[in-house]
Amino acid sequence: MHSCKFVDYTPAAVTCIAVCPLAPPNPRSRKSDSKTSSSSPGPLAIGKGNGTISICEWAPSANNSEISRNWMARRILRGLATMKVGSVAFAIRDPYSHTPGVTPSLQDLRLFSTTQGKDLLEWDISTGLVKKLVDSDAGAIWSMAVNPDSTTIALGCVGGIRLLSLSDDAITPFKSLDYARIEPLSLAWGPMVYFDDKASNSAGTSSELDDDSKRWTNSILVAGCSDASICKWDTNTGRVIEAMRLPKTGEQLLVWAVGVTPDGTVVSGDSDGYITFWDPVTNTQLHRFPAHDADLLCLAIGPDGKTVYTSGIDQRITEFCIVTYSGPDDSSKENNVWTKTFAKRVHSHDVCALATWPPLQLYRTKLAYLQQQGSKVAEAPVILSGGVDASIYMIRCSPPVTSQTTFVDPRTQNEAFSFQKALPCKMNDEHIVSPGGRVVQIARQARYIVCRSDTRVTVWGFNKLNTFFTLGDSVDVGDEDSVKLLEMDLKISSTLASCAVSDDGTWLGAADSFETKLFKLKGLTGVRLKAVRVKRLSETLLPHIFPSSSPSSPMSASSICFSPDSRRLVLAIASLIIVLDLTNIEASDSPHILCSFPHHRYKSGAGFSIDQGRVIKSLPGDASSDGDDGEDTEDAETSKDHGIEGKMLPASHWPPISRLVVSPDGQWLASADLGGRIHVFHLTSRKYHCSLPTSLTIPSDLAFDPSSPHTLYLAFPDNSLQIFDVKAREYPGWALPLCRSILPQRIVPILDSTQGILFIPKATSIDAPREDGAEPDIRKVLLWGKSWMCSIDIDMHIQRSHQRGNAASGESKKQKRKSQKANPNSETFNSHRGVSLLTSYRDVLCIDVLNGDEIVVIQRPWEDILQTLPPAYFRIEYGRG
Repeated sequence: MHSCKFVDYTPAAVTCIAVCPLAPPNPRSRKSDSKTSSSSPGPLAIGKGNGTISICEWAPSANNSEISRNWMARRILRGLATMKVGSVAFAIRDPYSHTPGVTPSLQDLRLFSTTQGKDLLEWDISTGLVKKLVDSDAGAIWSMAVNPDSTTIALGCVGGIRLLSLSDDAITPFKSLDYARIEPLSLAWGPMVYFDDKASNSAGTSSELDDDSKRWTNSILVAGCSDASICKWDTNTGRVIEAMRLPKTGEQLLVWAVGVTPDGTVVSGDSDGYITFWDPVTNTQLHRFPAHDADLLCLAIGPDGKTVYTSGIDQRITEFCIVTYSGPDDSSKENNVWTKTFAKRVHSHDVCALATWPPLQLYRTKLAYLQQQGSKVAEAPVILSGGVDASIYMIRCSPPVTSQTTFVDPRTQNEAFSFQKALPCKMNDEHIVSPGGRVVQIARQARYIVCRSDTRVTVWGFNKLNTFFTLGDSVDVGDEDSVKLLEMDLKISSTLASCAVSDDGTWLGAADSFETKLFKLKGLTGVRLKAVRVKRLSETLLPHIFPSSSPSSPMSASSICFSPDSRRLVLAIASLIIVLDLTNIEASDSPHILCSFPHHRYKSGAGFSIDQGRVIKSLPGDASSDGDDGEDTEDAETSKDHGIEGKMLPASHWPPISRLVVSPDGQWLASADLGGRIHVFHLTSRKYHCSLPTSLTIPSDLAFDPSSPHTLYLAFPDNSLQIFDVKAREYPGWALPLCRSILPQRIVPILDSTQGILFIPKATSIDAPREDGAEPDIRKVLLWGKSWMCSIDIDMHIQRSHQRGNAASGESKKQKRKSQKANPNSETFNSHRGVSLLTSYRDVLCIDVLNGDEIVVIQRPWEDILQTLPPAYFRIEYGRG
């Protein structure tokens, strides 16, 4: 087993985090405040320093593990690689068509982002492309904020503040606020005000007022400026109401963050590390606290409006809350005072983004979260933070204000701790289930390691070490044992979306957001490679992907896979699977297309149907499951060429294909998309074969067993495993106890998600050789995550299944219970037998088998990543060394 730590992959820094807003209360409905519906956590948008935006959705609970209740990155939007994401925000497309207080779906949301330039970008989340590009007409954009009811967006530019209307699914500039000759570094909207035109214009009217006269209106907009001031604008008149000044300290004071509570209190954070609370009526300072040792970069207000969280360069997160006490003169009078409760260090570098779930609702009405607090049990808010160290942490904690409500951790479903006692939890890597797969690939026969990072592809090679090691022992492969064979900085507009290399090291495929490229690798010398591009790939693919219309999506491959014999290339472009023949192809030739499978574009396909979003697999032996044409229906578009029954989805609803895998014998192809559908195709006959029942979560990896090529293994982010016999179209009986009882007890409690499946052939370096020189005859499968490996003896579980079947045939249930009680060390009670867990590795990027007799573990230690970052802030304090 080789431990390789020379791969120089560095994740991108987190620059901003946006949470999905809740549906606003309808001003035209009198019953909008009486009842609200409970909702699950909504989507997240995480902006990165390399121009990408990760769209994360809350993963439903398929089992009772903590890791199954978490945010997972489903899609990565890729902007210009040279422009970092400055700010990101969600808006509801039709805000008053939803039940107040519920979480809108991802299809009902609009996503906006800004970069270092003057353009506002609106993204099409379904296709991953920029939908609209709007010029600010006021120079570079410093900050951005969407108002609470998602009807207006404010841009803080060098030339002033611009307001744009979001009505009718458009972006229309309609107002410019008074230019104050300052740079608005941060923006925040004030509470919405209920307004009734008919009631205000005529007194003594009928009790039944016209619904069109009732609406929510914007009250104020607050900006933190570069001249140590906090300006407050009236958005209706465009005039400055008040300019609040911070005390000058001799240096230029910058207001990096501002916020507004539901009662109108303005909160600001500056470059001196202070947080200031401003009176909503007199616009004077209420309190000023030294929150951090250096710049305060971000703040977030809790969903109850009574807690504030701040962070910045000193890597700490500080909590502030309102404390209510009785005055000394009159005990019946209560006073509210902001105070600092606790601060903890979570990150190892600057913290640039903070957010809370549920989000703060700024309405002069009874809020959904406050209604939830009135009950006996409520979900605790979640604090999300990210920064230069590229890590996103979650802190689930109850509000510090005492109440009769019991707050429950949304992940563990146990009672939540306070901020002081709550432990931070790191969010999973964005590449676990998102299209594109792992950032590190291995060519087994050629002994290449390929790493993609932003716009660069690097290929390493290393020598063979003929040494046997047992599981847990490893040898470090240093720089003297490895050599960098190739480093390509591709001329592409966005970051790389996917990359793959053939096992023999001859072919390399890479794709960004706009096109797919294929390279043929040729050896110049013993230590160098040359990549020659196949230039006619796009013109070959285009007629097959969009045969009868203009391209509705780019020629970007969401997933790339080579067959084990390196003779076929499988691409997933626009939810279409294309198989190409690479036999005797040179760089100047055009690859030949063998077949294509458009099944992921259809609502239902041959052999399966969809019931409420779930695929129902047909029974084995059904005629429709063999790819035969079925009966046509009046509302279904049937493709007889592919044996598909069902209606084709619109191009904007085609689910991206996230995983592709070819069986070792080259007969089977399995694919999985973000809709949870998994299809299996027979490559020899070039026909659709079957579909698997969908699960609540998207698989993180698919793999075929080399010793049984028709057996498909599926690993999921919640650390569950499924084993499916594609030839028989059923789950084998021997695998059910392993997947349902043994593995859940062993690896489901681990907090790191499963990232890959690896089959260990017989006589590999993971097993020590026998004394008699014979090869080990144990066949194992290895599940691995970022900090663990789990080895499973498959042959043992198959034998135990046969033993259970033989025992069940001649033993009654009563006799079986007696034998279990008499022998507690039997296989029923000793469920961990045949499953071993190893947790000695950390920061694992990839694990694979080289040439059948070696295992390589690619690691990227966190200490090495920190060395590539700028120096972090550090201040020596007395008594702390």
